[in-house]
Amino acid sequence: MPGYTMQKQQLQTRLRRIQVAAIQAALDKVSLGLLDGHIRGCVRDEIKAGGGEARVDELLEVMDRVLRR
Repeated sequence: MPGYTMQKQQLQTRLRRIQVAAIQAALDKVSLGLLDGHIRGCVRDEIKAGGGEARVDELLEVMDRVLRR
């Protein structure tokens, strides 16, 4: 019996966690990129045009959804 057989399940569990963490980090970067584009485009333009309150509310709702997961 190889030396790692007793720990095989623990090692597999750890590998799955690592993969999930890597995927989550990548998704977080995508979310941040989308949010950046939205803020620099839609939100900034709307604030300059004087209708920023609705865009700020929308931005806060989006941020709440992203952070709540």
